Amino acid sequence: MVTTGSNIARNTFRYSEAIVWSAVLIVIFFLPHDTPSLCLLNRLNIAWCPGCGLGRAMSHAMHFRFEASFLHHWFGIPALLIIFHRIFFSIKNAGYVQRSSHDNHPLH
Repeated sequence: MVTTGSNIARNTFRYSEAIVWSAVLIVIFFLPHDTPSLCLLNRLNIAWCPGCGLGRAMSHAMHFRFEASFLHHWFGIPALLIIFHRIFFSIKNAGYVQRSSHDNHPLH
């Protein structure tokens, strides 16, 4: 089987959600905890932001520091579970689309 450029592009697009979420989790995992906040509202000197600490909370959860995760943001662990769920099902559904379109091919 020869892989063409269009097949690679089609597969990349098919798995794009899983690729993006996986890249986000890898960056969050390796991001040092002592870095300045990336929050735009924090940079604009707005005191309260509903998402501040969420990235750090997810990073702590991935390092199995659940108490620190909860102290940074209460939704860090659920957000991490939701993202893992999205990665799993986007890969599963992309594989299903690939198999079903191949099974219905007129030459098979």
